[in-house]
Amino acid sequence: GVTSLGCKALSDALPKCNELQFLSLNGNENIKDTGCKVLALALTYCTKLRVLEMLCCGLGDEGAKALAKSLPSCFLQGECDPDERKEALLDLRLNAFSNTGVGRLHRAWHQRGKGFKVTGLVISIESDCATRLHGDEVRSIRPTTFSP
Repeated sequence: GVTSLGCKALSDALPKCNELQFLSLNGNENIKDTGCKVLALALTYCTKLRVLEMLCCGLGDEGAKALAKSLPSCFLQGECDPDERKEALLDLRLNAFSNTGVGRLHRAWHQRGKGFKVTGLVISIESDCATRLHGDEVRSIRPTTFSP
C-alpha cells in the first residue's frame, strides 16, 4: 500500500494531473497524517476533482486540518455554473478523527460549496477498519446541497 513516503511521489505527480476527476486511496492505512499533509498541498492543483476517497488511511486530526485547508482550492473550482448541479464526494470514513477534526472538515466543505451546488461529504468517527458498520455506529455528515 501507499505509505507517507509514497505520498511524496504521488504529490509530485498530482500538479501535472489537472484533469484528474477521481482519486481513491482507500485502505492505505500507512498514509497517516504525515502523508495526508503532503497530499493535501498537491490536491490544490486538482481543480476538476469530483471524488476523493480516503477510507481507512490512518488519518487523524492533523490530516483533517490539512485537507480542510486544501478544500477551497480543489473540487470543481473555476468551472462551476450556478445553474448546473455539480456533485463532488469527499469520503473519509474509517479514520481516527475526533469531533474537532470532523467539525473542521465540515466547515471547510460547507465554505467551499458557497456559490454553487455541491453534494457529498461523508466522515465518520469510527476508526476500526475491520469493524462492520451499522447505521447507529457511524457519525456521518450526510450529503448536502448548497444553493447560490
